[in-house]
Amino acid sequence: MRKKANDTFDDLEQCLKKRRQKVNELIQAEEDAVMTSLAELEKWRAALALNAASVGNVLLSASEGSLLGMMKSLTSRLDDLESQTGTTRKMKVKDLTLDLQKLGQLRADIASLGQMTKPTTTPTTLQQPTQPSPATSTATSATTPRTADKPRKAALAKVLRVGDRVKPGPDWLYAPQDKKGTVTAIPSRLAVQRGGRVDVQWDGGREDCCWMGRDGRYHLDLL
Repeated sequence: MRKKANDTFDDLEQCLKKRRQKVNELIQAEEDAVMTSLAELEKWRAALALNAASVGNVLLSASEGSLLGMMKSLTSRLDDLESQTGTTRKMKVKDLTLDLQKLGQLRADIASLGQMTKPTTTPTTLQQPTQPSPATSTATSATTPRTADKPRKAALAKVLRVGDRVKPGPDWLYAPQDKKGTVTAIPSRLAVQRGGRVDVQWDGGREDCCWMGRDGRYHLDLL
């Protein structure tokens, strides 16, 4: 139990570390994009300032005749600068926010993680099995459902066997509780007592893996 608890929390810790790394990578990518755009804008701001200063000097020092002669050159230069500036990637700053809506539910789930539960019923003391009568074969006895003094929950998990006729128990949550079926496999008695699975073939044809003790749930009852 200690090993299982430690493995569970180790897995959760690794998931949180990976998610933190991923979120930081997303933030870093946005930051890099913004810094690249700022560098491009600064380059074109400097180019515009330089050209504005150059044009200003020409206006101050040149005569009207020379200005008319330079008009074509200045116009071409401004058009070229404008076209180059237009190809610059536009800076788009996103309003980044962290979605923390699920944080409250996550805290609640973590707070309930690993709760210790005990069976609600006290297991009954097992009695020595009676020998089958000469007229009844061992195979028939092994597949005959028990009808008197039906054990339930933890007690049933200890004595359930292949061939028993069963129905959904008090903790069955997955389908309408009008099913009837037969136990087809029990991997090991020790596994069942520790909450392991029991395979059931329902009369309608479906097969299910049912739990008898896992997380305090007992899916089956005897018919």
